[in-house]
Amino acid sequence: AIWMASSSGILEWKEGEPSRLLGRGTVPFIRNCEVRALITLTDGAVLVGQGSGIGIATTASTGYMLKLSEAGRDFSNCHVISMYEDHLQRIWIATEGQGIICMTAKAGKHRAFTCHQYAPVAGNYPLEEATAVYEDVNHQLWAISNSGGLFLLDGETDKFIPVNYRIISVWGASIPSRVIVVEKYGFLPIRGWCGWHRQVNLVLQPLIIIWRMA
Repeated sequence: AIWMASSSGILEWKEGEPSRLLGRGTVPFIRNCEVRALITLTDGAVLVGQGSGIGIATTASTGYMLKLSEAGRDFSNCHVISMYEDHLQRIWIATEGQGIICMTAKAGKHRAFTCHQYAPVAGNYPLEEATAVYEDVNHQLWAISNSGGLFLLDGETDKFIPVNYRIISVWGASIPSRVIVVEKYGFLPIRGWCGWHRQVNLVLQPLIIIWRMA
């Protein structure tokens, strides 16, 4: 089966069968119809990021909502924007209102997690929102936000540090933008001030100039 996240829940498609919608009130792992992200765990269960928390689907009809907390702070009702799994199988959740949440599976328990929050209340990330977290080929973790630009996780201090850049010349045109990740001989995903997105191939277009913003 193929699952697709949608604003109405999860659309399930199976070859030769009619598609069906898994939504609020029909399955226990969806509390909010707006499903934003899906991640399959190593044991086959699926994390369901939605507008009011994260559910875990053990099958297409069974599961539950996860409780997310750290140091007495409960952020189970977080508004998930995106989810990303890094090479250590940690789940990075970008949210609206709760900053960034990192979920790590407990040893020997693939469906039990410890949580670590990056937010102003924790003193390790200055914003309460993020749109995405990504890992580059050097296993550095980057976060991007609507209001504060680009951040890089400092492994020594365990803080997301702002590192905004601007592209000043693409074929002679000045384009104010924010970089998510820069890869040598790879691709440069761009997010502009007005939400404009584009991937620029650095191999074919090597004359792009980048400088650090003040």
